[in-house]
Amino acid sequence: MSIWNKILAGFVFVAAVAFFYMGARTLKMRDYWGSLAKALNTKIEAVEKENLLIAGKEQQLDDSSWNIRNATVQLHEVLVDRGRTWANCTPKIVDPKTGDVVLTVASTAPHQIAEKTSLTVFSENEIQDGGSYLGEFTVTKVDGNKIEMTPMRKMTQAALERLIKATGTWSLYDIMPTDNQDIFAELGEQDLIALLPKTTVGEYIKDGGKDRKLRNYSVLFREFHRHLSMMTDMFEAATRDKQYIDSALSGARQQAEFRQEEIDQLKNKLSNREQELGIVSKHQKALEAKVVLVHDQIGNLIKKNTEMADQIALMQREATRRIDAITRDVASLTEVETR
Repeated sequence: MSIWNKILAGFVFVAAVAFFYMGARTLKMRDYWGSLAKALNTKIEAVEKENLLIAGKEQQLDDSSWNIRNATVQLHEVLVDRGRTWANCTPKIVDPKTGDVVLTVASTAPHQIAEKTSLTVFSENEIQDGGSYLGEFTVTKVDGNKIEMTPMRKMTQAALERLIKATGTWSLYDIMPTDNQDIFAELGEQDLIALLPKTTVGEYIKDGGKDRKLRNYSVLFREFHRHLSMMTDMFEAATRDKQYIDSALSGARQQAEFRQEEIDQLKNKLSNREQELGIVSKHQKALEAKVVLVHDQIGNLIKKNTEMADQIALMQREATRRIDAITRDVASLTEVETR
């Protein structure tokens, strides 16, 4: 074999080795890009499905009644009306006189409740177990997850008792929840009767509650408290007036008792005076009888005295006549003797 043939054979061998190497690299690259293409296709399918969910092309989904876009809109509607909320809050201290509350917020993240925040509070118990609206409060102090609140308005005794009995967890809302016709739409008639007051349950049963008049509870509660405040002021004013009247009546009764005592005393005095008057009248009659008797006696005495005076006068005249006669006789005798 000539030298050129050997050189050619060497080039062929080197070319074959390079060809086999490049072939192996090509196969490896094909496997790599094939697996990458498969992974990308899988990802593309997932993204396309996600896009379908987001875009809301219901006709390409198994559940044609739901998609992310619609769910987002519904969630947005709920959150817009509801505002922020804090669930599973635990009351620690409730002042039975003022309604001041100390509670713990069940949140590992910052709860973002600040001082002077207004909160609407509900008990999370079932309605049958006493779950109810507890009132509106103002945050007075924040210490980590522990917050202190005081009622925005003076609470009635019934509201205080309801607050004290709410021993379960509470929910806090920074916006009063709004009324909604769909809230009780899935409940049956018996469930509604068991849950709602007799005075309003008919609204929820009729036509499934679709024609029910919605209520703005925030406005209603404010009006209720305004009227309650007015009625409380009127009641307190009436109570004060009653106290004044009772005091005046008590004074009048005391005066009446005092006057009655005076009347009784005067009656006793009058009775005594009447008895004395009777005695005096009797004595007067006796005296008058004596006066009449004495008057008669005096008349008799006067008559007798007159008669005696007449007799004495006759006797005096007779005595005078006799004296005159004796004197004349004595004078006659004297004259005779003188002669």
